[in-house]
Amino acid sequence: MNSPVDSTVFILNTLAYLTKTMKLPSIRFIALVLSAFLLLSACADPNDQYIQGTWDRSDIHILDYWVFDRGTYLHKSGVQLSNPNLQSGKYQVAESDEDRLVIELFPEESTSGFFLEPYDMLIMIDKQADTLRILRKTYTRSIP
Repeated sequence: MNSPVDSTVFILNTLAYLTKTMKLPSIRFIALVLSAFLLLSACADPNDQYIQGTWDRSDIHILDYWVFDRGTYLHKSGVQLSNPNLQSGKYQVAESDEDRLVIELFPEESTSGFFLEPYDMLIMIDKQADTLRILRKTYTRSIP
């Protein structure tokens, strides 16, 4: 069960069994909802898909990395490893074109006290070098 089609068939078969035995919504309704979910996830922005993972500044000797994971983000930075600045929350794509992505960040946690209100952030993408430019700093993919 490695492909999305195999997974979808398995889910549909499981839902069909549950529908017969437990009086759940009809299989047609469940299939419609599942199809809509798969269609929406397939239409995700390619730049948003590209930035998923962990990006760090490996060329320096301080802690500074970003993690993007399907609409959530985490940014840690600082000279002191025992007390780094941390910001995390949700994001959504505001604009996207070939090598440029603007995301709107919705911070939920910030140890520095800064950036507690939503704000837009520009990300420049260099797919050949596999780097992101965020806040005038270059980050390299460390974990896909």
